[in-house]
Amino acid sequence: LLEGRAYDFLIAATNFLGGTTTVSATVHKLASPAPGVQFQGAATQTMVRSDKKSLKLDVALPKLACVDANVSSTALGFAWRAWRLAGATYVRDIPDLAEYTANPMSCRLPADALAAQTTYKFQVTVGFADTMTINSSATTTIVVGSQVLVASILGGVEQAVAIGATTELDGSESYDPDEEGALAYAWTAARVLDDGSREDANPLLASADTTQSVLAFTPTTAAGWASDTSYEFTLTVSHGARSAAYSVLVSISSDEYMPRATITDFDESVKYKPMDGAFTAIYFKATSPDSARTIEQTAWSVGDGQSAGLLGKPSGAPSPMLIDLGKTRPNAVYRLRLTVTDSIGSTSSTVVSLTTNGPPTSGTFAVSPYRGTALTTEFEFLLDGWSDDVDDYPLTYTYSYRQRVSRRGSSRGGGGGTSFADRRAANSALTPLVADQYASSWFVTTLPQANNVNLTCVGRVFDRYLSYAQAFTPVRVDPLEISGEDLSALAGDLLSESANTGDGEASLSLVSNVASVIGGTDASRRRLSAEQELIDDLMAHTISAASLVGTSSSAAAAAQVLSTVSTLTGDPDSISESSQTGALGLLSDVVGGAAGTGFDADTAAATAATLSSLLSASLFASVAADARRSLGAANADLGGQMAGTVGALATGMIAGAYGGQNRSVVTDNLELRAFRTDCGTRDAAFRLSSGAGVTDLPASALDEAGGGSCDADARRRGRSRRRLLDGEPADVDVKVAQLKNVHASEGDGAVSDLLQIELGGEGATVKVDNLAEPIVFDIPFDYDPTLEADYDPGTDTETCFNQSQVLTFNCDVPTTFDCGESREVTLPDGSTMTFEAPVYSGDGVPLDVTVTCPAKTAACSFWDNVTRSWSSDGCSVVANTASGVTCACTHLTDFAASTIAADADVVVGFPPSPAPSTAPTPGPTPKPTPRPTTSAPSPAPTTAQPTTPGPSPSPTHRPTYSPTTPEPSVSPSPEPTPRPTPTPTPEPSVTPTPRPTPAPSVSPTPSPTVSHQPTPQPTPRPTPRPTPMPTPRPTPTPTTPQPSPRPTLRPTPRPTPTPTPLPTTWQPTAEPSLRPTPRPSYRPTRSPTPQPSPSPTVPPGDPTASPVFAPTPQPSRTPTLRPSPRPTPAPTPLRPTLRPSPRPTAAAPTFAPSPIPYVVTGGLSFSGVSLAEALEAEAVFVVAVAILCGVDENAVTVTISAAARRLLEEALLPGRSPGAPMRRKSDYVPTAKPTTSSPTLQPTNYAPTAAPTSVPEGGVVVAYEVAVPSLSEAEAVSSTISSTTVADVDAAVATAVTANNETLAVVATAVGAVDFAATRTRAPTAVPLPGDDASSSASSGGVDAATLGGAAAAGAVLLLAVVAYVVYRRRTVVAKEEEERSPRNSPRIDVEEGVDLKAVKAAARAQLAQTLADEPPPPPPSRL
Repeated sequence: LLEGRAYDFLIAATNFLGGTTTVSATVHKLASPAPGVQFQGAATQTMVRSDKKSLKLDVALPKLACVDANVSSTALGFAWRAWRLAGATYVRDIPDLAEYTANPMSCRLPADALAAQTTYKFQVTVGFADTMTINSSATTTIVVGSQVLVASILGGVEQAVAIGATTELDGSESYDPDEEGALAYAWTAARVLDDGSREDANPLLASADTTQSVLAFTPTTAAGWASDTSYEFTLTVSHGARSAAYSVLVSISSDEYMPRATITDFDESVKYKPMDGAFTAIYFKATSPDSARTIEQTAWSVGDGQSAGLLGKPSGAPSPMLIDLGKTRPNAVYRLRLTVTDSIGSTSSTVVSLTTNGPPTSGTFAVSPYRGTALTTEFEFLLDGWSDDVDDYPLTYTYSYRQRVSRRGSSRGGGGGTSFADRRAANSALTPLVADQYASSWFVTTLPQANNVNLTCVGRVFDRYLSYAQAFTPVRVDPLEISGEDLSALAGDLLSESANTGDGEASLSLVSNVASVIGGTDASRRRLSAEQELIDDLMAHTISAASLVGTSSSAAAAAQVLSTVSTLTGDPDSISESSQTGALGLLSDVVGGAAGTGFDADTAAATAATLSSLLSASLFASVAADARRSLGAANADLGGQMAGTVGALATGMIAGAYGGQNRSVVTDNLELRAFRTDCGTRDAAFRLSSGAGVTDLPASALDEAGGGSCDADARRRGRSRRRLLDGEPADVDVKVAQLKNVHASEGDGAVSDLLQIELGGEGATVKVDNLAEPIVFDIPFDYDPTLEADYDPGTDTETCFNQSQVLTFNCDVPTTFDCGESREVTLPDGSTMTFEAPVYSGDGVPLDVTVTCPAKTAACSFWDNVTRSWSSDGCSVVANTASGVTCACTHLTDFAASTIAADADVVVGFPPSPAPSTAPTPGPTPKPTPRPTTSAPSPAPTTAQPTTPGPSPSPTHRPTYSPTTPEPSVSPSPEPTPRPTPTPTPEPSVTPTPRPTPAPSVSPTPSPTVSHQPTPQPTPRPTPRPTPMPTPRPTPTPTTPQPSPRPTLRPTPRPTPTPTPLPTTWQPTAEPSLRPTPRPSYRPTRSPTPQPSPSPTVPPGDPTASPVFAPTPQPSRTPTLRPSPRPTPAPTPLRPTLRPSPRPTAAAPTFAPSPIPYVVTGGLSFSGVSLAEALEAEAVFVVAVAILCGVDENAVTVTISAAARRLLEEALLPGRSPGAPMRRKSDYVPTAKPTTSSPTLQPTNYAPTAAPTSVPEGGVVVAYEVAVPSLSEAEAVSSTISSTTVADVDAAVATAVTANNETLAVVATAVGAVDFAATRTRAPTAVPLPGDDASSSASSGGVDAATLGGAAAAGAVLLLAVVAYVVYRRRTVVAKEEEERSPRNSPRIDVEEGVDLKAVKAAARAQLAQTLADEPPPPPPSRL
């Protein structure tokens, strides 16, 4: 093509009827390479005003080597323009275009953005951002059609009114979806006769205004209305040439005071989606016109023949009634009747109609290739052939995947209860690959590295009502073997190219793929510094891409961003603090912005997993709160940002729910549950699985949040969602979350997780403060024995020798005493004095300070965001235990349990003076003096009576330095002495001391102590007997000259320099030993060794107990008995196999004639499986036949067909008793049409695209052909199959299902006859020899059939003679039952012991080859 010119291309498509459609396109050849751009979908697209529309671009960079040298940057710029066709010209008339194109790769048009019956043109110009002179443009035309009017009458399709009662039929909910002007209304009435025909009754409406939206009339007998008669009322709305009509049946009751059932809110004009997890609500009220007759019962029922299981509440539940749309069928109409009964038994009813939409059907989903490599292989997704009702077009498409992950269990730290979840392996959340619903059914992308190689690709097809069908296709993604440096370079190139195109969706997908390759979701792998830098770079790209995809205008875009962040934060140890801050900020913005529109279950799970991972990272470690505060206000508020994000997630989870429903999510560090309540469900419990939650939520708090009281009258009255009546409350959301305490810091007293309680409604959180009645809730925490009611904290005594001392006491609560502080203290006699210690030691009398340790008690605290500290204002403790506290608070925020303690009681005592005082002391001193106070006794007693009437009732706080009496005390002291006595006691103490001494004794005790705690330092000499528990650290030298007779309980951290003669434990060591062990281990290893062993470790032919899960780096020296289930990463060297393959290996001729195989044929029948399932799992039957015949899988060919019912015995049918009649053909429901994908040799996973409605019991017949190279093997296979039972077939199928990782469940019903008859698979052909021409090849290389048959017969006779001799000897080897079913077995032939069957076969083949060589050549073949 010449540059600077435009070329028009036209394509015409003609069908078999001769109809032709043409489409043209114009191509402009530019002078310089420019970016390529085009709109997805057709050049002209149609829509209606009330639909959302997304115009998606496909953009590609040119070959950058050819771009003009003036371009300094390859980043692309986008310029969007739009025009509206007015008459014959286009005018610029879309003022919000910049908002719609916030994501430059798409234009998201919201509903009602364009005018009806108008044509628009959208154009985008894409060029290099620094100079838009090199650019390309694309244009698309949007034609907005008109919609039909919607007529509606509130109250249901069948209503009842009383004779003489003023009645209103409300048609005000009718509307024009195109909003082109006011509607005109016309009401008509007709009487329903007994035969179902209609009779004109418009004269009865003569006094009513039939041109208003509400028809008001009073049916009286005088006016001609007949009681106990039904009338059909029709409302016709019109606007210009468009019109619509809607009719209801009204029954006139003769009971003037009958109860009334009224539907207050339900749209019967829309189609509802029959999707799992989807609900809709019918709001109603029941009233009685007679105050003496009350409403006793309301009951819902479903039409005849329709399932009552679609009611989402009990039949008599208050308004609203929930309908479980997941229980409905597509394209169906349901009639639901509400019946009310009053106190005298009078009833009335109303009927509503619910219509469901049908999702797209009849399509397929394929992904190609089936197997590739992470990050480098491009996979093509194709959703083809999907169709729907004419009114449901256009169709749109999304693409995503799931994988199985092993999620790391994280310690929640900081003090809080048991783990919320222990999910080591589970299905991951759905990961979206796109941020919009695509107009294209074809999509190309790379995929991430899967933990177990398998990924499940998911394709969804949506119609204009957003009903969707989804299909699944498995693929295998192998790991990318690449170094860290190369991965960083590759990721940089890919992400730079994606960023240059402005494609945020592709950037997010690439980030997830790169993170999977470096192990972003593999918690067992530590990051190197280079990998952490790469993760920081990926986080920066994620934040940049999130600003492009438009998370505020697309729920799918928000889901893709949140899923990407979840992948990046899979391992908290690999995230730097800057990435943690960036991730939390991005989560806060995206979750907060999308909370109003709501999150699906997959997005909520991915977001919760991200928050849980961040809570395990360094910024939220138990000691990090003070560090965050020291870094400034921005970092100090990270805890509040985390708590706010959790609250926003709860708001988004419950958005779109109805009263009585709840949503929950559980991770390691977070449990979140959101409840939506109405007047009928406000008394529910709002608790978590850990026991935390609200136990008493007063009505005043709910009334304040809901904007009205929920009294009994309001419950009976019901309410309308669209038009709230005066005083009626809205639904109230109760959100309860328990997460790792992000505000806790060292020494602040917090002992529990953070408990967040919020109330809200309509997507917002309501501030609850200064309640008249408190809200009561429970906060659990780890068990603390010091909080038990009968716990004694004890006392402790220390001495102040000078004012510079600060005494620290041995108490559970940190207790200190400043000796330099003057204070009022209590003396032992109860008096007080001002305490002053000596300024310096020795200047005065030292003072003994005795404290009674304070007891701890549990308290309720909340985090004050203003003061950034814990507070208890407005909260009180209702009850507390050693593992939880019940709080009552008048406000709602973030709460935690804490411990508080009163001030310690201090008593000061003085040591005795060196000389006796002139006057006796008023009472005895608290402890005896160490020596007599005078050198001689006083000449006379100081008093008439002794100072104390008897010995003190309790021992002193501290022992004396010398014995106070010549005899030892009767009972031991309660606590050990602070220092050991200089000489050992003659006998050991009766009971062991609770704590070991700080230093070891100089000499060992004659017998070991009974203490159960090791000493902090090892003794200088070994003990004569080993301790009952191992020491925390090994001794530097052996403690005994000989090894212990029994192995230690745990392996040593380092291997010994020489191997032990016998294994010491049954567990492998952490590191391999330096030298190989003399004998093999008792169990096989789970991964292969780097180098193959020089000799086999077990006798040949004995397999290992279990197979290894990864291939060895080098091939084994001998071939395996069966092929591996997965191909090797590299081709094997060119060596001939020991036996020929049953099929030709290449198109090129071989150098020698190949042996002609024999074919054994037969059939097996199975039940419990459909033909479609059997065809998908063909590999299972191939493996099963190979197992039964004892041959390789490549030698087996199967043909699967549906079993004729007349061939199946009734007794063999599942669930059938002998003689039971067959079911009618109409009772069988066919399975859903399976999706198709590229055929594979051996699929490892079978997952149907859609669950079948039922499994037909007709069964299948599997006809097989087994190709063997010799007549003897054909006879052996035939003999084996002939002796095979149905049980053998079932066992072989079960083994094949396991080997192929399938989920197929079948039952064998019969084993057919076997026939081999020396059948040949192909006629003899001429084989050209090297260096000969065609004619010589034809004359010398051919072998005729007769000659070959004679040779085969001679070989067969020879082999049969050997077999006869073996049978005659009657010494056979009987294989075990397990070996008979093993796929490794060769054909089952009874062989005499000591006879080498392989040698016999080799001799037979040699004889056959010699016979063939001796035969004369056949004549040349005919040229015909």
